Amino acid sequence: MPAAPRQTGPLPPYGWMGSSWFSSAYHNNDAVCRLLVFTIMAGALMFAASVPDLFDDSQSVLAVAGYAGMRLAQVALRRCHPS
Repeated sequence: MPAAPRQTGPLPPYGWMGSSWFSSAYHNNDAVCRLLVFTIMAGALMFAASVPDLFDDSQSVLAVAGYAGMRLAQVALRRCHPS
C-alpha cells in the first residue's frame, strides 16, 4: 500500500501566498520583476517538496536551498521596487 500523504503544515501555503501577494502588489511587467517572482515561487515549491525529508531526518539541503532562494529573491525584489 502507498504511504499516506503527510501534513505539511502552514509553511508552503504561506510561502506561496506571500510570493503571489508580492507579485500582485507592484503590478510591474518588466523582465527582472517577472524573473524574481518566478524564482520566489520556485523556491516555495522546492521548500514544499522537501517537507517529507524534514519529517524523516529533520534536515534537508533542498529545504535550505528553497527557503534561501525564496528569501533572497524577495529581498532583491523589494530593493528593486521600494514602497
